[in-house]
Amino acid sequence: MAIDELLKRNHLSATSIREEILRVFISSRSPISMSELKDRMGRNCDRVTLYRNLKNFTRKGILHEVYLDKQESRFVMPENIVDPDKDYAEHLHFKCTKCDMVKCLTDQEIMNIKLPEGYTMQETNFVVFGLCDKCSKS
Repeated sequence: MAIDELLKRNHLSATSIREEILRVFISSRSPISMSELKDRMGRNCDRVTLYRNLKNFTRKGILHEVYLDKQESRFVMPENIVDPDKDYAEHLHFKCTKCDMVKCLTDQEIMNIKLPEGYTMQETNFVVFGLCDKCSKS
């Protein structure tokens, strides 16, 4: 999907910063932090602008936020945004405690969560902590 179409469909104006942020996420298949995003962007952008856009994209469903702990979260573009033919499903995330790699485990689908009557789900966060294949060998 074209970036301008994605922004238009979500009632967001197409600014050069938004377009560049989305280009970084389209090219990244793993969740990235705000500081990683800032490093990957081809221009200097202040943290407030990045934060505001990341939160806006998350509210619109363009990005998914993975909360790793109280101080760190990473963002990823769900597969169904890049490829509209794919369905989005809640899934696990894995964080290596040695190298800090974070990976979406999309083949580990979360089953239907049934909440008590009157409860409303706003978001979910499923993270498994451990060692990745490379770190467990060393």
